[in-house]
Amino acid sequence: MEQPLYDPIIGLVDAQRTGSDVLSMWSSNINKNGKTAPYTIRQSATRYYMNYWWANDPDALMVRKNAEMQRGSRLTLGLLNDNEVKTSVINQFTGGGIMCQTEPLDQISDERLFEIRHILPVLDTRVMPVDVLSAERFPGAMKVMVANTESMLICITNWSDDAEKEILLDMSDYVACDEAKYAVCGFYSGIYKIGAASDDVVNMGFIAPHASEVIKIEKLSDKPVIVASDNNYTMGAECHRLAIEGDELIIEVQNLLPVDINYKVLLPEKYTCNGNRIVDVCLAAENPEAETISIKTRLSYKEGMG
Repeated sequence: MEQPLYDPIIGLVDAQRTGSDVLSMWSSNINKNGKTAPYTIRQSATRYYMNYWWANDPDALMVRKNAEMQRGSRLTLGLLNDNEVKTSVINQFTGGGIMCQTEPLDQISDERLFEIRHILPVLDTRVMPVDVLSAERFPGAMKVMVANTESMLICITNWSDDAEKEILLDMSDYVACDEAKYAVCGFYSGIYKIGAASDDVVNMGFIAPHASEVIKIEKLSDKPVIVASDNNYTMGAECHRLAIEGDELIIEVQNLLPVDINYKVLLPEKYTCNGNRIVDVCLAAENPEAETISIKTRLSYKEGMG
């Protein structure tokens, strides 16, 4: 259902479109300045506040590769490059509660199709543009709060057609001015910085043109923290269990696709695994029919801290 006037349906619907129809292309000759994806993504980003009324629907995700139009319809094209696909998937994530796919799945390469695992399962989020009042034409950063977690996510997009964008994260923009220390983790880059303070500016690398990155900020405590992942963008909220019991690290997660899941886990200060506080964990997709897969890793106490 598409409704040009939103007010009359508040309280009556569970979900609502927030943008125009998507096309699987970054640029075309049907919009001003030749842009397509940036305009539809901006529509969803600037209507973030509607997610308090219903689940926002940024329209379907299209990740196909198809250079030849079929049936005379632009909707059949698939012209996004790999970086633009990442930005489109992140747009679904920041949309606010709905993930829609509208393609023949058997015609999509595994590499493209498996990008959707970064937004599955669909989690309860609240999203807000960080720079919506800036002079930039398109919002460049979105803050995402995930229910029942102690972390926040910053989704950053490089709208430039030709220049890389450096990520310099001013921690004071996102966390309270206190003595706490934080883990700052980049999803696609795999960069993580441990022990960042509230007044630090953290360099998280560069983003290619039309690409995006997801940065997680999580306060360090006596709990394990996932600092790198190839699974969900939240880097931990998808886990059914992430805990230390006795001398074992336990991770339990539902694997929705037939691929291995890899994590790097930072242990609390009093624990090590083979002398390291960073543990590499692989949950193999041995039984995709299983409801959850889990792994237990033996830990040791640091000398003098047991």
